[in-house]
Amino acid sequence: MNFIKPTAIGLVAIVAILLTSCGNTSDKTSEKNQKDLIANSEILYVEDFAQFKSHDDLVARFGEKEVVKGERYIEEGTVKVLVSIVFPESNHPLTVFWKAGQNQYKDIQSVEVSKMLYDKDSKIIIAEDNYWKFKNGLKTGMTIQELQKLNGGPFKFFGLGWDFGGSVLTDNKIFKNYSMTLGYVTTDDSKMPKSYYDINGDMELKSDNKIANELPLKLVNIEYHFVKK
Repeated sequence: MNFIKPTAIGLVAIVAILLTSCGNTSDKTSEKNQKDLIANSEILYVEDFAQFKSHDDLVARFGEKEVVKGERYIEEGTVKVLVSIVFPESNHPLTVFWKAGQNQYKDIQSVEVSKMLYDKDSKIIIAEDNYWKFKNGLKTGMTIQELQKLNGGPFKFFGLGWDFGGSVLTDNKIFKNYSMTLGYVTTDDSKMPKSYYDINGDMELKSDNKIANELPLKLVNIEYHFVKK
C-alpha cells in the first residue's frame, strides 16, 4: 500500500496554512496579475515548479510582493523546514518546501496546496479549487467519490483527527510521489456534524464508507514530492 508521509502534519482533520495576512481576494487586478505571472512562467501544472531551485528564483519570476519566506515543522513537529509561499495574500497560496537541515531557501523538496486556510485573525478561508492543477487530474476540493473514480476503484484512508488523519492510502501509480489528505470542508470547525466524530481516530477506513461519502469528505491538502520517498 502506497502511503507517502506528508511533509507537514496537522493535528486535526482540517488542514490549514497560517497566512501572514489576507488581502482583498476580490481584487480583480491582483488576480489578473497573478494569472499573467503564471502564464508567463510557462507553469501549466504544480509539478512545473521543479524549475525553481531557490527562493530567489521564485522572487525573480513572481516578484517580491508575491513570494514570502516562512517555516513549517515536520516529523511530528520536531524538525524545522524553511518554506516559500507564492501568492501569500490570495485565496490560492502555494507552499514550496526546501531541503530540511539547512538555513538556506534552496533545494526544492515538495510543493503543497490546501483547501482551507487561516487568515491573520484565525478565520478560515476556503481556497479556490481550480487555480492550481496537477498533471494526474488531482485538485483540492475534489470529493471522496471523485477521488475514487480517478483512482479507478476503492482506496483506504486514515480516520480523521490525529497526526495522519485523512491521509490517503493507494497503490495506484498515478499517485506516486503525491501525499493526499481528506477532510471536512467548513468555515466553522467548532460546529462539526455529529457523524464526523464517528470516523475520527487512528484507524483505516475505505473510500466507500457511508459517513465519509455523506459528509462528504474532500481533498483538503495535496503535496507533490520532487524527491522520491
